[in-house]
Amino acid sequence: MEQFVTLNPTELASVEGGYTAGKCLADIGWGMAEGAIGGALAGGPIGAGIGIGLGQIGGSIYLLEIY
Repeated sequence: MEQFVTLNPTELASVEGGYTAGKCLADIGWGMAEGAIGGALAGGPIGAGIGIGLGQIGGSIYLLEIY
């Protein structure tokens, strides 16, 4: 039977491919910002609101792909 070691957040981030909570929030935030800009250009204030929501989803999906 295999034994597993529990890593703290610092140790986890040092592992190759490790991903910190700060990077996670930054990716979601950038997705929201890009969505807001794109939505505003396409549909004004309502488009910006929709773009923020879609950007949040897109940023979260990006996290799942690289994590």
